[in-house]
Amino acid sequence: MGGLVGSIHMLGDPDTERTLPPGATPSPKLHVALDAHYETTRTRIAALVFDSIPAREGLKEIVLERGPAAAYRAGEFYRRELPFVLEILETLDLTEFEAIWIDGYVDLGPKRPGLGRILHDALGERDTDQTTPEIIGVAKNKFVGAPCEEVFRGRSIRPLFVTSSHSSAKAAVRLRRMHGPYRLPTILKRVDAMARYGQADP
Repeated sequence: MGGLVGSIHMLGDPDTERTLPPGATPSPKLHVALDAHYETTRTRIAALVFDSIPAREGLKEIVLERGPAAAYRAGEFYRRELPFVLEILETLDLTEFEAIWIDGYVDLGPKRPGLGRILHDALGERDTDQTTPEIIGVAKNKFVGAPCEEVFRGRSIRPLFVTSSHSSAKAAVRLRRMHGPYRLPTILKRVDAMARYGQADP
């Protein structure tokens, strides 16, 4: 059976707190990074909530374990991952979030939506009265034809490929600012490990 593991192990970063005028509505500032890992008999989807771009660790870690995913279809990766992504996002109040980070692409080309765009549209259809969080895709491999920004981090000679439902250029700036000396930021490395090994901090 699938289970859910979650924990909050760090308070918000006081450096990111702001004083709002009386009666003002605070803007959402949380981010969540998602990743999935597929095995023959099971699928794990992980979510790591963090509160600032340069964060070194998360506020909350969630891992769901489910049955096997649908078979992979070239160019239709979303069919495999979208159901698991939507399920884990149901555990969060998305009105508190400004961005959702995924492992993959938002768009694969002109008029060719990827996982991120389809997720963005699905969330918009569910919550028509709320602003849908920005979807930011960070891919390790290039997809020919995808409109993306290349980001080099650390000493790596291999870029990451960034797409966004809003502005890929601005998302690339955020990715460069994320914590960690290596190609993959600390937060994204952590959520990848959570999905691979099925562990969330107690």
